Amino acid sequence: MKRLWLSTLVVGCLLGLATPTNTAGQTRLKEKTPEQLAEAEAPAVAGQYLIKFKPALNTASRSTTLKNLGADHLQHLASLDLELIEFAPLKQNATPEQTERVLAELKNHPAIEYVEPNYLYAPLYTPNDPGLGQQWAWGVIKAYDGWNITQGSSSVIIAIVDTGIQTNHPDLDAKIVAGYDFVDNDTNAMDGNGHGTHLAGTAAAETNNSTGGAGLCPNCRLMPIRVFNNNGSGTLAAVAQGITFAANNGAKVINLGLGGSASTTLQNAVNYAWNKGAFLTCAVGGSNSGTPTYPAAYPNCFPVAASGKTDIKTPSSGYGTWVKVAAPGASIYSTWLNGGYTTISGTSTATAHVSGLAGLLASQNRTNAQIRDRICATADPIAGTGTYWSCGRINVYAAVQ
Repeated sequence: MKRLWLSTLVVGCLLGLATPTNTAGQTRLKEKTPEQLAEAEAPAVAGQYLIKFKPALNTASRSTTLKNLGADHLQHLASLDLELIEFAPLKQNATPEQTERVLAELKNHPAIEYVEPNYLYAPLYTPNDPGLGQQWAWGVIKAYDGWNITQGSSSVIIAIVDTGIQTNHPDLDAKIVAGYDFVDNDTNAMDGNGHGTHLAGTAAAETNNSTGGAGLCPNCRLMPIRVFNNNGSGTLAAVAQGITFAANNGAKVINLGLGGSASTTLQNAVNYAWNKGAFLTCAVGGSNSGTPTYPAAYPNCFPVAASGKTDIKTPSSGYGTWVKVAAPGASIYSTWLNGGYTTISGTSTATAHVSGLAGLLASQNRTNAQIRDRICATADPIAGTGTYWSCGRINVYAAVQ
């Protein structure tokens, strides 16, 4: 009679019971190798394995063996003569140790030639934009790994409340939705300064289009909202209207790379947008001071400081435990006026990175509160965490998993 040792083993693992260490053919966990650990911990469908029976085993014997193992047969891969099997007790909450033990037992079964988990794979996404080599931030914040999980959704709109956007820029034109110009009071929110265009490119430039650089949320769309004139100045009324316009017109993320005096009107506009479901990313300013700035310091804003290539606060960035995160804000390459590109620095460029990450998270149907908590919870605790910022430097891959 065939032994039912593996089904007993699986149930024992799930119940936390000790399994015999002297059973013939068993591999003890204390003897595990790095290769065994990697095999057990790699992403795979829980409880599923691909096994190849030894050639001498006929169909009836294979079926009997699977029954005695306590395994469900899911599929026969004819071309490779493989069986996809599943152990129902391991479908949820299986630990790497349990997976490793099951693998060891299956490998030592006399009827099985080889076995491996039903691993998970994903496209390896590296954009072909020629300026990618100048965008050092993507590697530091693990954007490439994050893009293998999600590249965002066209249903998510990131509003750039700033100097407008060059809407016909070849690296932005396919991403633009209707916005508004609160300086000239018309629908043509064309940028005549460059700042807003730069932030737009960092957050969500057209990506993998053989042009310029990449944007952190490749599939998100952009809403140009002009609240500053070509000299880079604007009024409270314009900024407040820009924020509420974005919220009323479907923006899931609102980028505020701006700052000034504390204001009830400004705070009310921030609260209005938050209550509409928008996530607001706010630059903390370049004063090299721990003094709170506005709107960044309002509870419904997400304040962002700037860090450099070596994960150190940039010399001019604002700071303090009231600041949530750091993000790349030194020598950032992105879109500029006249269809061009340039490199600038500042907490506003750091904020655009966070807006792109927020766009990716919004594409996963997270609420603004969930986005806030997720970015903080998954940030890397680089030097300065707890002093210059409370959560750390953003990590795209960790956030979108």
